[in-house]
Order: sequence, then C-alpha cells, then structure tokens
Amino acid sequence: MNNESTNWPKWATEQVHIEPYNPEWPVKYERLVTELTGLYSFDPDHLIHVGSTAVPGLAAKPIIDLAYPVPDFSETENILLVLGKKDWHLIPLELDAERYHRRTFVKVVDDRRFAHLHLILSGSGKYELIKRFRNILLAHPALVEEYADLKAQLAERYQNDRELYTAAKSNFITSVLDSYFPGHQNTF
Repeated sequence: MNNESTNWPKWATEQVHIEPYNPEWPVKYERLVTELTGLYSFDPDHLIHVGSTAVPGLAAKPIIDLAYPVPDFSETENILLVLGKKDWHLIPLELDAERYHRRTFVKVVDDRRFAHLHLILSGSGKYELIKRFRNILLAHPALVEEYADLKAQLAERYQNDRELYTAAKSNFITSVLDSYFPGHQNTF
C-alpha cells in the first residue's frame, strides 16, 4: 500500500525498514515517558518500553514502542485530545480491528512514525505477554540473533505491507512464548 493510491498520510503507508540497534532508543523511550506523563496522568511505572527497540543488540524498525495497561478504552478520546497537540495520532479502529485488546497512537515526526503508544486492556493478558516476550529476548542472546535474522527476511519480503510483516513474526513470537511459558494463553 502506498499513500499515492490512498488518502492516508505518508506515515501510515511507509515501508518496513529495519536498522541496526541504536543505543539512542532507550534514551528516546525515556524522553517519550517524560512527554506522555506531562500530557496525561499515565503512571510512569506502567508505561513500559516494548518491542525490538527495547532489546539491546536487536535490529528493529526505528520506532519506539510503549505499552500501557488500561481497564477499558473509555479515556481514549480524552487521551487523543491532549496527545494530538504533540503530533500523536490514533490509528483508526478499522485498521486495527483484529487487535480488540488495544488502541494504538502513533507519534509522527517529519512525516514518519517515531513512536507507538499501545493502550492495552489490562484484563486481556496481552500486556503481560508483551513484557514476557521482551524479557525472554533480554535473557537469551541466541534468540535475539534468530529473531533479527527473521525480521530482516520478512522486512525484505513484506517491505510494502506492515500488516503482513507483523503477522509473519507472530509464529516466532508464539513459539518462543510457548517454549518458556508452556500451557499459558500465548496467542500474540
């Protein structure tokens, strides 16, 4: 999908691009926590750095992912009102419909995705799974290397389709979770 054939903004249709790990990513995460807690009453202890940029040594799309648990989505519009002033955009529900458990905001800088804030239903178990997967990678460098190789292959194959890129990673993620937490609901 490209933005010439749609009415989507450029950041919504940008290509999948993987970069080597950047030690600035944790610094950017900390700045985002400061920004977000200054805009809304997020508890900084629960505003966690997730995704590949949270794992030292792991190549990633240069987009900082943050997750935050919420009991429901009743505050989404109020959050959008304050975050929107700082170039955060709510991904329309119809584009994220399969992920009933979350609402995602995108911070845009220079027409590119800079960060994602995922509001995740606290009762869904997904917040814990995301933390669990990150923590497994942090503890197992061999998995980091395997995941980096997979992501590079998928980024080449699905360069123009973020959704397929993301979906193609799910078998690896589920397999890792099943290996380290058998018997749990590890559907990612």
